[in-house]
This record gives sequence, structure tokens and C-alpha cells, in this order.
Amino acid sequence: MLRGRDSEALDHLCQVTGLTEAQAHEHVDAAFELWTQRSTTTWALDLSILAAAGITVAPPPPPSERSKSRP
Repeated sequence: MLRGRDSEALDHLCQVTGLTEAQAHEHVDAAFELWTQRSTTTWALDLSILAAAGITVAPPPPPSERSKSRP
């Protein structure tokens, strides 16, 4: 949606899954509803498994700052 390709993505979803356009719209609506619900939680990221594997990660901003960077 942000890139203006939502109808292209919806068509692709229908082709890949065999959903009708109405079913695909219901699926997308449900996914956005779930995203909205989950977005009300301030999540803490535990990246220790990556560090333990020798992967250097840039520490994420604290949870209270992450919501400020959203468009």
C-alpha cells in the first residue's frame, strides 16, 4: 500500500493461494487487524542468540523510541 502496489500484491496473493478476490480481501483485512492489535504492545527484542552465534548486530532503539520512528 505504501508503494502503491496493493492491487498487484492482491492479484499475486490470489494467484499463489487460489483465493478469490473477496477471500484475499478478507485475509488482508484480518492480517491488518491482527497487526493493529499486536502493535499496541511494546515489544522487547532479545537478539542474544545472534550475538552468541558471533553475529554483530546494531542494538535496536529502546521500545519507547521505536514507535517514534514509524511513518
